[in-house]
Formats: sequence, structure tokens, C-alpha cells
Amino acid sequence: MKDVLIVGNFWPYVSGGARVVGLAHHLHEYGWRPTIVTMPLSQKLDDPRFRVVEVPFAGDIWQRWRKVLVGAFGFSRQRSLLTQMKEKVGSSERKSSLDTCLRLYQEVFGYPDADKNWFQPALKAAREVIASMPVAGMISDFPFISHLVAARLKAEAKIPWIADFPDLWSQNHNYAYGRMRHWLDKRLERKTLASVDALTTVSEPLAEKLRRLHPASEAHGITHGYDPSIVNDPAEALLPKFTITYTGTFYAEMQNPEPFFAAVAALLREGRIDANRFQVRFYGDQDTWLRALIDKHGLGGVVSLHGRVPKAEIVHRQRESHLLLVLDIEREERGWTSLKIYDYLAAKRPIIVSGGHPENTLGLLVKEIDTGVQGRTADELKPILAAAYDEFARSGTVAYRGNPERLEQYSHTVMARKFAAILDKISS
Repeated sequence: MKDVLIVGNFWPYVSGGARVVGLAHHLHEYGWRPTIVTMPLSQKLDDPRFRVVEVPFAGDIWQRWRKVLVGAFGFSRQRSLLTQMKEKVGSSERKSSLDTCLRLYQEVFGYPDADKNWFQPALKAAREVIASMPVAGMISDFPFISHLVAARLKAEAKIPWIADFPDLWSQNHNYAYGRMRHWLDKRLERKTLASVDALTTVSEPLAEKLRRLHPASEAHGITHGYDPSIVNDPAEALLPKFTITYTGTFYAEMQNPEPFFAAVAALLREGRIDANRFQVRFYGDQDTWLRALIDKHGLGGVVSLHGRVPKAEIVHRQRESHLLLVLDIEREERGWTSLKIYDYLAAKRPIIVSGGHPENTLGLLVKEIDTGVQGRTADELKPILAAAYDEFARSGTVAYRGNPERLEQYSHTVMARKFAAILDKISS
């Protein structure tokens, strides 16, 4: 068994870093024992498959403001601070002047990363790990400051290194900063990754982007995966009402639920769906703009917002639903997939993809596994929703028809096996 050092957030115990969970749980199956250097966790972990080193730090660039808003204005730590700020000023827009001001603050003071204060403590902790055991490989993950830590360790200890990008850095599909910041980010990315042994990201199209920016490095597309320990088998009972559930947050500027709402509203007006036997649930931030959109389409009686809930409850809410809703990005964006789609795969419930582009990876993935359909407009979504409701009205269910062999290729186990193969290669 060889030791691998992973530098990055350990989600869901701290925000981001979802891939680290799968690697921690399954790399040992392929001869690699992980030690994870991460930010402080929300709960303690004791698992023989991996070791965790929690590294406290002063907090991200929002920590000072977070304390002020919670202490002086009574904001909740369990809800999005941005959402609560919008409520205070009465804003219900998807993109407001407040969003712009906060983005500019992060653009200026959050270079190179909003978690930049973690660099020195994480570097110190990682050095101690390396001094205590024969580390044979290293993976850096989200946040981006983890890659700066790994680059320093690579220079000092010459450890074979994989830099993993669940989201790209300067080529991010959701990149929100101006030209100067983009130039600085691209320059720092090239400098930081100059000594990397391999690059990984979540799809082949994104791997190709990395190859163009870093032609001297190998880049591999390894998809996210679902946790095999939460697969809905045997299947949980479905709710008596026809239920569509959405879990997670939004890219408010890039994802638009309005076509879905318009389709639902039209079907209710036409009598195709019985409002007494139908509900749509959102679990995540209770954004003011989302409430306004629901009210605009007159859906307050059937669409409910439930806020953030624990992961275990999310898993249950997904499994008891007839359909699971995901929103695609409203432009052509090959290679990106919503992280929630992999939890949806584990729930083994039919998926409806709303919006997007016909060549986007998200819709193609759902089609490949035969686990759902995509409707890009209200007119396309209406017959999809009507057919699902008709099936429910006849049988009390909407059948799951996913292909088990194809589904298995998107598990954490397969993801970890692919990472282990790269570690084996660069450390040999």
C-alpha cells in the first residue's frame, strides 16, 4: 500500500471538493492510502480507509463580513448571506447591483483565491505529513489555493503530482471577473502547473481545454461519480402526490428555471395536471428572485422552497420523488455537468433536464444512461411533463428505466480506479 497526499476540501464536511470524498473512500481498493489535508470539518471522521488532517485558518475573505452580518444584523449562518442581503434591500432580480458589487470585491481582494489565507497553514501541515511518512504521490483539488500548496511541495520534495480541476481555473465556464484579473489568473495558472505530472478534470472536452493551455502536460477527463453506498436499491416508496424535486443551488446568471415554470403553469391551466395531486419542491437557498419567478407564473400553490437541509435528508427527498429536475446552462458548454446529477443517478429516479444546448454534456449523459430526457423550451417540456404525469395517474408511479451497466461506469469506485492508474504511472 502506497501513501498519497490529497490537498483540498473534503466535501460534504466542508464546502467544495466533492471528488475528494470518492477518492478517500475508494483509492485504498487500488493500492493507495489517502491522507487528506483539508479545512476544518463540520463533523469528525474516523475511517480506517483514510486519514484526515484538519487545518484551521483565519477564514476566507468574507469571514469578517460574515461575522458582522450574523452578529449585528441577525443573519442566519444556515442560509446564503447573499440571499439574506437581497431580502434586506428588497431585491428580487437574478442579477442585481448587489451581485455586481460583491463580485468586484472578490475580484480585487480575493486574488488568487478567496481562501488564500489557507496557504501557509496548509503548507505547514502538508510538510509535516511528508516528513512523517513516505508519500509516493500527491493530488491537489478544490479550492485553487490547493494547487499553489502542491506546487511548492513538488518543488521541495519532488513528489509525483496530479492537479485535479472539478471546475477549470482561468477557463472556468462561470468565470465572472474582468480582463485584468483573467490575465493574472491565466499567468498564475501556467506558472503554478509548470511542474505538474498530470492534469485531470471532469470531462474530455474540458481536458482538451487544459491541453491547449498546458501543452507540456498530460490531461485526462475523469467524470465525477456517485457514491455507491447511497444507491436507491431496494427502491424507497414514492410519495402519493406526483412530485418533482430539485436539490442544490443555482448559477443564477447561467441557469434559468423559467421555461420549466412556464410549462408547469400551462399544463395546470389546461387541466392536464391536477394541482391537488402535484407538487414541485426546491431544496437549497431560498433566493428572492426564485420566489418572484414562482409568483409570476402563479405557482405558489404547487411549488415550495425548503431551504438547505442535511445531506441524509436530501438523499431521502430525491428517492421519494417521481422526477428529479436539473437545469442546464443556457448556452453551448460542452464538458460541464452539474454535480447534483451524480447524486440523482444514485437515487435511480427519472431525470428531467430543463434548458441548455443539444450538444451540452449534461443532457447527453442523461440520454446515454437512459435515465431521463431534456426539454430546452417550455414547448418541449410540456409533453415530457404531461407524459410523466399521465403515467403516474395510470399506475401511481413513473418507472425508472436506467441502463445498469452504463450507470456503473459513473460510480466513485470507477473514478478512484482511474486516478489510481495515473498515480501508478507517474510514480513508477
